[in-house]
Amino acid sequence: MAIAAVQVPPNPRTVTRHHEIAESAAHLHGTAVGRLLGRPLYSFGVVAQFFNVAAQTCFWTFTLHYASEQIGATNTEAGYWLQASVLLFLVFRFLMVALMGRIDPRVLLTVMTVAGVVLSLIAAIIGGAVVPLAQGRLLDLTSAKISYLVVAVCFAAIVAYAVYSLRHADEQLASAVNA
Repeated sequence: MAIAAVQVPPNPRTVTRHHEIAESAAHLHGTAVGRLLGRPLYSFGVVAQFFNVAAQTCFWTFTLHYASEQIGATNTEAGYWLQASVLLFLVFRFLMVALMGRIDPRVLLTVMTVAGVVLSLIAAIIGGAVVPLAQGRLLDLTSAKISYLVVAVCFAAIVAYAVYSLRHADEQLASAVNA
């Protein structure tokens, strides 16, 4: 219900581009999946989403280990840190949705994922599906602190997508219109 209550003003630049792409898609041949996979921006977006989910899963899965190992938190205290991180994520999710109507979503994506990389690296420095297994294995081999490098790599992949989309959006629009 809260999501429905948030009014996001349309970004005229984004709405115009999406409308042009949707109009041009009617003239494309082949299946919908084929057309989507043939677009590098879409394919790269799927990869970025994979790493987004992986980063979130790793972050929340290993927060308890990190808090216990790095600050000596009890299991209960570590649980509070985990709850705080989930609530912070929720607040920022709504904040970013509100900002997407005013700021280019690609810019927001870039800024927030760069912050994710930096904060993950800071967590690794200050604190002394497939990707969570890699983080778990790294945790077993090293420490919770070092295992957060896996999260940083995930966010770095999302940064790469965000920068790619900023640099190639006009090319993607042109290829969709001309196809």
